[in-house]
Amino acid sequence: GINAEYMGIAPFEDIFRRLTRRMKLLVFSLLVVCASAELFTLTYFQAKARGWFPILAAEASGVDYTYVGITSDQWPKLKPTTPLGQLPTLKHNDVYIGQSLAIVRYFGRFQPSLLGSTDRDFAVGQMLIDEAGDLYNALAEAAFSENQTGYPAFFKTTLPTQLGHLVKFLDSRNQFTAQLTLGEIGIFSQLDLALDVYPKALDAFPTIRAFVQYVKSTPRIASYLAHPKWNLPA
Repeated sequence: GINAEYMGIAPFEDIFRRLTRRMKLLVFSLLVVCASAELFTLTYFQAKARGWFPILAAEASGVDYTYVGITSDQWPKLKPTTPLGQLPTLKHNDVYIGQSLAIVRYFGRFQPSLLGSTDRDFAVGQMLIDEAGDLYNALAEAAFSENQTGYPAFFKTTLPTQLGHLVKFLDSRNQFTAQLTLGEIGIFSQLDLALDVYPKALDAFPTIRAFVQYVKSTPRIASYLAHPKWNLPA
C-alpha cells in the first residue's frame, strides 16, 4: 500500500487531531463572544472614586455595560443585597461579585490582551493592579481625614515614595508593559484621581507623567475621556 508518511501526507488520525483542536478553539471563542454579548451592570456611587478603575477597565475590554450610580440615600436598602455588603458590584449573566479589583480582573477575561502577552507582562500587570488598590486606599484615607489634613502627607511622602518604586519598571517608551494592560489602567486611574486633587502631583516625575499621557492616548480610553458615558464628579 501507499505509505502516507513517505508521500508527505499526514495520517488521517493526525489530521483529525488537528481539526479537533481547532474546533475546540473556535467553540471557546464563540462562547466568549456569546458570554460577553450579555449586558454587564456595574454599580457604584455617583462618583469616580473606587469605581473609576472598573469603568476604565470595562471601556478598555470593549464589553457592553451599563453603570448604575446610586445615591447615599439608596445605599442602605441596596447594601443587604450585595455580595459583600459593599460597592462596587458587577452583574453579568449568573455572575454577581463585589471587590473592585476582582471586577477588573473579570473584565480581563473578555479582552485577554489586557492581561499581558508574556509571563513578565502578566506578572507586572497583576502587581500594578494591587498597587493601584493600595494607592486608592491611601488617597481615600487622606480624603476622609479630618478636614482633609491627610493630603499633605499623601502628596509629599506616600505618593512620591510609591512613584519612586514604580519608575523602575518603566521601559524606554515610558510604559510598564509591551501593550496596554489592566495594571497600567489601574495605575493611570489612581494617578488621574490624584491629579484631580493636586494637578502638580507628578511634576517631579516626568516619565510617570509621560506614562499617563500614553494611557490617555490609547484608543478606547481616549474615546471615553473625550465623550464620557457617565457624568461622575471626581
